[in-house]
Amino acid sequence: MATENSQQGSKMANAQPKTVAEQRCLEQGRRIIRSTTKLFGQPVVLVPMYRRAKNPRFRKFQTFTLDLMQDERFIACIGRPNCNVAVLLGSASGGLCTFDFDDDRNAKQFLATSPLFAQTLMTTGQRGRNLWFFLDGDFPDSFDVRSDGEGNVVEFRANGRLTIIHGTHPCGYSYRLLKKLPPIRIKWPDIKWPSEWSAQLPGQHGIEDAVRATKPEATLPSATRPVQAPALDPAKLTMISPRPDGSYNARCPACAEEGHDAKGNHLIVFPSGAFACVVFQGCTEQTGKHRATILRIAGFH
Repeated sequence: MATENSQQGSKMANAQPKTVAEQRCLEQGRRIIRSTTKLFGQPVVLVPMYRRAKNPRFRKFQTFTLDLMQDERFIACIGRPNCNVAVLLGSASGGLCTFDFDDDRNAKQFLATSPLFAQTLMTTGQRGRNLWFFLDGDFPDSFDVRSDGEGNVVEFRANGRLTIIHGTHPCGYSYRLLKKLPPIRIKWPDIKWPSEWSAQLPGQHGIEDAVRATKPEATLPSATRPVQAPALDPAKLTMISPRPDGSYNARCPACAEEGHDAKGNHLIVFPSGAFACVVFQGCTEQTGKHRATILRIAGFH
C-alpha cells in the first residue's frame, strides 16, 4: 500500500485495527483527513505529532507521501486522542506552503505589501499566525528572515518543514482558524515583500538564484532534524514558557516537589525532546536521581 519512501510509517500496514480504542482512532483519523482535504481543497500529507507538542512521532517524516493517507494503521495514528497533527509542506502536499509569523505586527506589515494574502487561509496557535498558500512552479527551499532585535520576522515553510493544523499548542492554546478561506495560488516571483526584508530573501534575481542561495541543511528548523521521542509530557508540566529557539522553560517537577523553582525557569525542554534542569547538571549520581524524579512525575507512562 505504502511506497518505499514511507516505509517507516507503513510498518503497521499489514495489520487491521482490532481493539475498540484502535477503531475509534481510525474513525477520528478519517475525520481529520476528510476535514483537512476539504479545508485545503485537495489531499495533503499529514504527520502525527506527540500530544501538545511540536515533535513528529516518526523520524523520517520528510519522506512521507500521499500513499500513507490510505494506510489504516497510519490513519489510526493520526486519530490518537489529544495528539497534534501537522501538514508536511512543499512538494509532498502539492506545493502547499506557509508563512509563519510569531508577531502579528510583522504579519500586518507583510499583508500591507502583499494584500492578496489577506484573502487566504490563516491559522494560529499561541500567538501570531500562519498564512497558507499554494506555490505554482518552482520555489526556493525553506528559509527564515531574522531581525537582530526581534528574532524571527517570518519563516517560509516549504519542503521538509511542518505546520500544525490540528491539536493543542504546548502552552495549552488550541490551534484554530483565523480565516477559513481556500489557500490562494501564487507564483514565487509574484510575492511582494517589505523592502527592509529584501536583503535576506533568496532569489531576488530569479528562481534559479533562489535555489542556489538556499542551503536546506543549514535552514531546517529543529523540528525537522532527526529527533528522539520526547521524554516528558507537556500536559504534566506547569508554568510553560516558550523560548525563541523552539525550546521551552517550565517548572521543574523534581524541584517543585521540594518546594523550589517558584518562577518556573529551572527546567529546559529542547526541540529534540531532550530536557535538563539547570540546577542539576553533569554526570553525577545526584543529577541522575533528579532526572529520574522528573521522569516519574512528568514522563510519558
